[in-house]
Amino acid sequence: MLYSANSGLQKTAMSLVGNMSRVSSLRSTMAKEVLPTVSSVLSAWNLKMVKSDSSIATACRVMHTLMLADPESGKKVLNSKLINSLSMLSTNMSLETARKAAAVLLFSMWGQKDIQNGLKKATCNPCFSNLLPVKVHWNGSQTHDFPPVNSYQIDVLPVTSSDVT
Repeated sequence: MLYSANSGLQKTAMSLVGNMSRVSSLRSTMAKEVLPTVSSVLSAWNLKMVKSDSSIATACRVMHTLMLADPESGKKVLNSKLINSLSMLSTNMSLETARKAAAVLLFSMWGQKDIQNGLKKATCNPCFSNLLPVKVHWNGSQTHDFPPVNSYQIDVLPVTSSDVT
């Protein structure tokens, strides 16, 4: 159902998975079963899927939650196609919700040492060179390159030429 061509069905299925991932006792089991599917949905993202902003954002949040619950299962689904897709999502201004969720997921993955090591092994480090200049507006007051991601409000800001040194 997560691969359905029917966007309504896909949105409902992704919402169900998102709601289930909020139950802490299900997370480790879900991580083993759901992370491969969610990562392939995110890897398959393309510009024609603009109408599915909330579904993509939910997929990013589910992946974030489940990777934190079971980093080992999370490392198994990491590849350069997923990272490139998340990178493109995080800079796509037409997808407001998904853009922010993808940025949070990328920052979180980079901030978790277990997952960061998996990223280095599964992808090429140059894949992250596109992410480094991204500025994150942290709690409406300060701008940082790679803040620790907790439960704060994060807004991704486009980088201007004056930000790049």
